[in-house]
Amino acid sequence: AAPYLFGQTTNFYCTNAVRMVSGTNYAFDTTAAPANSGTVPGCGSGIGHGVWFTVTPTNNERVNLTTAGSSFPTLMAVYTGTCGALTNAVDYYGNSLCSGNSYYSGDSSVSFSSVSNITYHILVGGYNSAAGGTLQITAMLTNPPPNDLCAGAIPLTNGLTVTEDVTQATEIGDAGPGCGSGIGHGVWFTVTPANNERVNLTTAGSSFPTL
Repeated sequence: AAPYLFGQTTNFYCTNAVRMVSGTNYAFDTTAAPANSGTVPGCGSGIGHGVWFTVTPTNNERVNLTTAGSSFPTLMAVYTGTCGALTNAVDYYGNSLCSGNSYYSGDSSVSFSSVSNITYHILVGGYNSAAGGTLQITAMLTNPPPNDLCAGAIPLTNGLTVTEDVTQATEIGDAGPGCGSGIGHGVWFTVTPANNERVNLTTAGSSFPTL
């Protein structure tokens, strides 16, 4: 889709952040943004001519942010909390949600799972305090498969193969006892033997290493 063009950049500060709508490509000329984006923790301190956005998932879902198409090397930092009291957001594994690209046409991107109704503040600008230019940024919020949580488990039928795209499955609700604690982007199933019998389960044919 064509980017939504803003005639005047006003989101220089956290309190004026633009609220992003999933699937909308926003384009900004950031050359007029202040060289220093203010006092922010983590990798955000290396952002020059930064502008602010927010995104608020309304469901447990995957959040994908990208600056693809920008005319300058970009750096993106994602925060939780409120303006003036921000904390680096982290993914399920504890990694800071920060992405930078030092190439001329920089594509910074982060992808993470979020529970519903958390507002994320996003600061994006020039990599290593680089000058601004035309910034393009898009947020894609994607609902996970229906069996992302145990409560939505899909019953398996004897002899019937279930094929499912789990790319957008979240890590929410994955943690379980034993080896289940090592599963990421998991989906749930149930099986109920009708007699005393052998149960054989296989993920043969899957396109990724499974657990």
